[in-house]
Amino acid sequence: IMPANQKADKLVSHGGLTYGGILSDASMTTPRMVELFDKLHIYGQSNGIKSIIYKTIPYIYSRIFAQEDQYALFRNNALLSRRDVLAVIERSNRLPYQQRRKRAIKKGKNAGLEVKKTSNYEAFWSILEENLLQNYKIKPVHRLSEITFLAERFPDNIQLYICSDREKILAGAVLYVSTEVAHIQYIAASEKGKSIGALDLLFTELIDYVYVDKHYFDFGISTEQNGKVLNIGLIDQKEGFGARAVMHDQYKMV
Repeated sequence: IMPANQKADKLVSHGGLTYGGILSDASMTTPRMVELFDKLHIYGQSNGIKSIIYKTIPYIYSRIFAQEDQYALFRNNALLSRRDVLAVIERSNRLPYQQRRKRAIKKGKNAGLEVKKTSNYEAFWSILEENLLQNYKIKPVHRLSEITFLAERFPDNIQLYICSDREKILAGAVLYVSTEVAHIQYIAASEKGKSIGALDLLFTELIDYVYVDKHYFDFGISTEQNGKVLNIGLIDQKEGFGARAVMHDQYKMV
C-alpha cells in the first residue's frame, strides 16, 4: 500500500505525512518492488500525473530491512529533491554524553527537578507555542485539540513527559513510540528550564530509563528550508547526547 494524495498533476506520498512511500511486509522482494514502480509509472501516465514526490521511510523505522524502494527509485531515474538529518541514538552502540551535557544534567538534578509522564497537554502546549513563535515564527503542526485527541486514541504510541519544579512545568517532550523507535515529535522549555538544565535532565531520563527497551532514540530533524539549512545549535545539543546522523530523503520522479 502507498498512502498518497494528488495535487493538480503531482502525486505525493503523502503530503500530510512526514514519512511516506510503499508500505510492505516480509513478502516484499526487490523484483516485486521494481514491478510496482513500473505500475506506478503507468498509473501516472494514465491519470495525467507529470511528477511523483516519493518520501522514503528512514531505515530505523523498519522491523526488517526494507530499502527495495530506493533501488527502484534509482531504476526510474528519480532525483533527490530533499534531505533532512535525523539525530539518532543507537542503543546497541551508545556513544558517551559530552561533558557539557553531563554538567547540565547535574545542574538539573541539583535543582531538585522531577521528570514524570503526564496527560496535561494544555500546560505544555502553551510553552511549545511560545517557543515556536519566538524562535521560528510558526505554530505547532497539531492544534491542542488534535494532539489531545490522538493521545487519547493511541496512549501507547503518543506520550508526554515533563520536567518540573514542584508543579511548574519547565520543559517537556511529546514522543511517538513505535516498535523499534522512541521519536521526539515536540520539544519545548521555558527560559528558566533552559537555564537550569531541565531539558538535559528530561532527555537523559527518557534515553536511559523510560525508553531503554527501544533500539533507537530519534531526536528528529535539525534542518530547515527543505533540508538546505542545518540548525547548528540544535543538532549540537542532540549530538551531545551521543546521537548521530540518519538521513530522511525525498525523491522526485517525472
